[in-house]
Amino acid sequence: MKNFLATSALALLALCALPAFGQSGAKAGEAGAEIEFLKNSETLRSNFVNDISSRELADAVANKITKYEIDRFAAPFGSASVNDIVQRNCRAEVVKTDRGLVGRIYFTHPDPSMASRLANLFATEYVEHQKRLASGERVSELDELDKKIKSAEKSLDSARKIMEEVSERISKGTNVSDDLQEKAATNLANASKRLSELHKAKKKLAKEIKKTSVPARVLK
Repeated sequence: MKNFLATSALALLALCALPAFGQSGAKAGEAGAEIEFLKNSETLRSNFVNDISSRELADAVANKITKYEIDRFAAPFGSASVNDIVQRNCRAEVVKTDRGLVGRIYFTHPDPSMASRLANLFATEYVEHQKRLASGERVSELDELDKKIKSAEKSLDSARKIMEEVSERISKGTNVSDDLQEKAATNLANASKRLSELHKAKKKLAKEIKKTSVPARVLK
């Protein structure tokens, strides 16, 4: 998502029927959704229109249209592809309101309920992208922890097998040195401790990501 990825600030989402906007900016057959920017970000506002009109976002929105909606959605537009219809019938603008500058997303469709559905899908996908950007770096850390956990699990399995072999030899009356027994027990304890610490670290990081990766809320 080259164009869409350019925007990294957070946004606050407000979903509402277009009449709530007043008459300014609205055209016949349109429904809309509204984005209130959480941070005073000039970059976010300046990229907003391009982000909403990007093919990448249109494709993401098209993928969210269910199989039960496709025929009703596409029928008025003949043989055009769903992705083209989605991109061509959406527009966006940044306007000044009594709450400050907000982004508005409009979608045109003969079916008012479908127009509203698509405008809201655009708004939701836009904000979800902001969420992914906000948490992306931490998610990479989480992926690294997952790799370490898999490695630690293998080490623990190996330590358990060695400990089982030592125990079996002792049960059969085979002479096993104290050093070997102690080493096997120590390795098992260390491997178990390491895995436990990694799981705790993952749980902590997951909580942090959940707290920091929610850049939007729906205004009732």
